[in-house]
Amino acid sequence: MTLRLAPRLLDAVRRHAEEAYPRECCGFLIGFDHGGEREIVSVTPADNAETGSPAGRYLVAPEHYFKAECDAARRGLAVKGFYHSHPGAEAVPSEADRAGALPGVSYLIVSVI
Repeated sequence: MTLRLAPRLLDAVRRHAEEAYPRECCGFLIGFDHGGEREIVSVTPADNAETGSPAGRYLVAPEHYFKAECDAARRGLAVKGFYHSHPGAEAVPSEADRAGALPGVSYLIVSVI
């Protein structure tokens, strides 16, 4: 499935990643599916709830996910995925990213080097 988002949304994710540095940032990709494409119409930052290693992992608290889902549903949209940053590393999925990935969910990773 092709993931589409406007440059301004990618810029917002990059700004969030820079502000969170040296911690990983995280947030929600809000949008809808049509045909073989997933259109992201907004991004919503979330707090990184990871306490053990926030520079190398992220965790979205269940209450933040619930709120994001409710807010998206009120707009006729849905949480279609997540974004997070890799401080000081390339924007490629880590072993932890791959192990925690859910089918049908989009993941966007940005690098802050």
